[in-house]
Amino acid sequence: RVQRNFTTANALLVNSIVDFSSYCTSIVAMNETTVVHVRNLDFDFPKNMQKLIYNQKFVRGGEVIASAPSIAGFYGVYTALVPTKFSLSYNVRYSADSFKSKGGSNKGPSMLRSSTDIWKNLRLELDPEYMPFQNLLQDVVVSAQSYEEAVERLSSQKINAPGYVIVANPQLASPSEKYGQGVV
Repeated sequence: RVQRNFTTANALLVNSIVDFSSYCTSIVAMNETTVVHVRNLDFDFPKNMQKLIYNQKFVRGGEVIASAPSIAGFYGVYTALVPTKFSLSYNVRYSADSFKSKGGSNKGPSMLRSSTDIWKNLRLELDPEYMPFQNLLQDVVVSAQSYEEAVERLSSQKINAPGYVIVANPQLASPSEKYGQGVV
């Protein structure tokens, strides 16, 4: 069901959700024949987010060149698969100081980031040296022609939010090697 009253403010919130509350993590595992790249999208309000999740397809010349689970209204990529070339996933990581205190509670940190860190990330989106991570990942997904090119692009660009990207290569590095490659 499509929400007809999806406002600009809603779109801004969806596109900034990683700044407010997320703990996404991914794992890559492999055996002799298969690479499995999995992730969770563990936002604070799963029932609301489930309604917005869909699988986007990137199409060039009538052919699907990549797919990525996404959130309606979100521009960019958290996780993607480029068949036979690579898969990638962004993982949020903040320092312990980045969390708001619950005011003396013994229950630990709140799920919300400190407003200082949120504003820092949002300001970096306007700095030309930095690129919003979700836009960088989408650009790599639609333009990188190989695992090596994807890793090079991701390694050389500053991003606006703290975290890391996992990239997996489903191809064997050489006939003498048993497994594919991966990088964090």
